[in-house]
Amino acid sequence: MARIVIIGAGLTGLSVAYHLEQHNFFDYVIFEKESIPGGLCRSVRTDGFTFDYTGHFFHSPSASMIDFLQAIMPSPLIAHRRRSFVYSQETYSPYPYQTNLHGLPAQTIIDCIKGYVERSPRNSTSNFEDWVLTYFGTGFAHHFFFPYQEKIFDFPVSKLRTGWQQAVPQTSLEDILIGALYPRDIDSKGYNAQFWYPKKGGIDHLIQSFYSALKNPVQLNHPIEYIDTHNKYIQSADGHREPYELLVSTAPLNTCLAMAGMEEHAKKLICNSLININLGINRPQLTTHHWVYYPEKQYPFFRIGFPHTLDSMAPEGQSSLSIEISSLAQPSEEQIAYSTEQAIRHIRKIFDLQPSDISFQQTLLLPYAYVIYDFWREQHLDSLLNHLKQRNIYSVGRYGAWKYSSMYNAIVDGQTIAQTLIKEVA
Repeated sequence: MARIVIIGAGLTGLSVAYHLEQHNFFDYVIFEKESIPGGLCRSVRTDGFTFDYTGHFFHSPSASMIDFLQAIMPSPLIAHRRRSFVYSQETYSPYPYQTNLHGLPAQTIIDCIKGYVERSPRNSTSNFEDWVLTYFGTGFAHHFFFPYQEKIFDFPVSKLRTGWQQAVPQTSLEDILIGALYPRDIDSKGYNAQFWYPKKGGIDHLIQSFYSALKNPVQLNHPIEYIDTHNKYIQSADGHREPYELLVSTAPLNTCLAMAGMEEHAKKLICNSLININLGINRPQLTTHHWVYYPEKQYPFFRIGFPHTLDSMAPEGQSSLSIEISSLAQPSEEQIAYSTEQAIRHIRKIFDLQPSDISFQQTLLLPYAYVIYDFWREQHLDSLLNHLKQRNIYSVGRYGAWKYSSMYNAIVDGQTIAQTLIKEVA
């Protein structure tokens, strides 16, 4: 029996294990259902192309975090200044949209400035719709925020709660006017104005760094099916039972609740899935943009990333695209095929491509993408996490805590819970 059991060897789970070992604590075991560690923080390599499971760019507010990762990673992290844009009304506007109106149709610029000046505060901004109207006004809401957020979440903005929107850059009338009158190639606003990425290509280098640093082995191919909260053991698909004193679950919270016999609560937590279409293009440097947002409804995708703009991600003389389409309901194979066909049709038109220009094609389904901040989550999340904690279960990480967070947060979450666990077992 290990005193501490960890479910999931994604970035958070590996961070928990790593930081336990840094405290010279080795009386733990970590189980992972897949044959490789990483969860959704992984990379695939085919025909000379490297694709992450959609965009995985590392952002950190802490210089010490970068120093720490540089010390444990065999492939150094390289700093990049973000080159991201919003494509709407046949215009590329540097991100963020709210400070870069130059080049858009005159009526759109008027709508946005007029709406910002005339905006009035709401009694409450706990609803995302009211939050946007309060801080940005009707023009920005209509031309960007509402259509884009409904595409990325596949969920009505009128039912979307706040609590995740801290990453949205604020603005001022002066900044809006400057961005409307003068062109800016790149705007350095927002948490992701600079990002870090492994020089050798592939975010899985980050995972492998933690994985290789562990002294305890990760139990791969070991899916957990049941948690007995009364007798304090977990049971895997092959019938193996592992007792625990403290349990850390980095599995999605709805999965953890279902395993613990709380299926009715699990069903009420909402998260969308993602259709990820990867394309190799037989053209050099198709674009220099790192990624582009697509708010307009005519496009089925909400974002396209361009991995070839980073080191070692595409064969020489070729480019690559990573296309993202959200679906609140789990899409069928027919829906995935249809979405892929429609996306490629638009891609060919946008970039003036012939069928022969597409040298590689791959479609992935990511069952977990964006947690939906709805009213039920807002009312019940804390009590659900506390219910588990009272039974010596810590549900942590992006999906374990059912929140919107980054890779930086995943590492910090792992470090924080490791410190808590050390105190518990002392």
